[in-house]
Amino acid sequence: MAIDKNAALARLEVVVNTLSTCHVADGFKFDHQLAEQALDYLRGQARGEPHTDETFEPFHEFMCRYNQSFDYVIRGDMHCMIAELAAASVTGRA
Repeated sequence: MAIDKNAALARLEVVVNTLSTCHVADGFKFDHQLAEQALDYLRGQARGEPHTDETFEPFHEFMCRYNQSFDYVIRGDMHCMIAELAAASVTGRA
């Protein structure tokens, strides 16, 4: 299955916009520079630029730091994200 890099970029833009404009938690700090670097990586991928570890690292760091779903951003697959949120639910446990 080929990755739609423009769609991945659009999904990351939603993530960045949400995290930068919504109240996430008291004390939550959002790194705008790291977010821009992550977006730059996917912008480059959407333009057909080659993958390099140097340009990928900020994207990877952003995704990990803010506990975002690679499956969702890259492939558009929400299943893992939905299951992980349900697993963290107190009311969903017997």
